[in-house]
Amino acid sequence: MSADRETLLAEVKASGTLRGLPTGHFINGSWVPAAKGRAMESYDPGRGAVFAEFAAGDADDVDQAVSTAKQAFTKTWRKVKPAERGRILMRAADLVRRDARPPRGGRKPR
Repeated sequence: MSADRETLLAEVKASGTLRGLPTGHFINGSWVPAAKGRAMESYDPGRGAVFAEFAAGDADDVDQAVSTAKQAFTKTWRKVKPAERGRILMRAADLVRRDARPPRGGRKPR
């Protein structure tokens, strides 16, 4: 388990919150706040209390994310050879599987 995950788990156990999580949108490689600066709260239904807060995006945020993704595709990803794309995607899948939590009573994905 990663140190970050350990820290977040300790925070949840101690305070019932996850204030250590990023609160913005991940756009163009960075966490950015909502364009209009709005935020939403997520509630823990068991406690009826705020669990975390995150950016409340709107159409402007979607437009920004789509625009930067399109630029990344046309200027970078499109130029990567198919074999290299495959290697990158397989590595990403390996990392997701490595960090996946096993289902309760089940085994970790292969």
